Amino acid sequence: MKAGVGSAPLEGLTTSALAHSWQLHRRVAAAGTDAATRAVAEEEGERCLEELETRDPVGVCRWLAAGADVADPAAFLDVEDPTS
Repeated sequence: MKAGVGSAPLEGLTTSALAHSWQLHRRVAAAGTDAATRAVAEEEGERCLEELETRDPVGVCRWLAAGADVADPAAFLDVEDPTS
């Protein structure tokens, strides 16, 4: 998926921050008061998930196998800073 207009680049985020961003977008999508807000949150959450999969496909598989409803996906991921 390509970043939408106004989307922040995800590559510079730590994996922990990226997982937190995914959680935030998931909450906004669930609680969004209008379709546009939900759509943007879902799109941004998908971007976060794709970046997490790129960084740590094994960790994402472990997280999904656990049900993906676990509050903190970072518990399953290698949360090292990608810039180190």
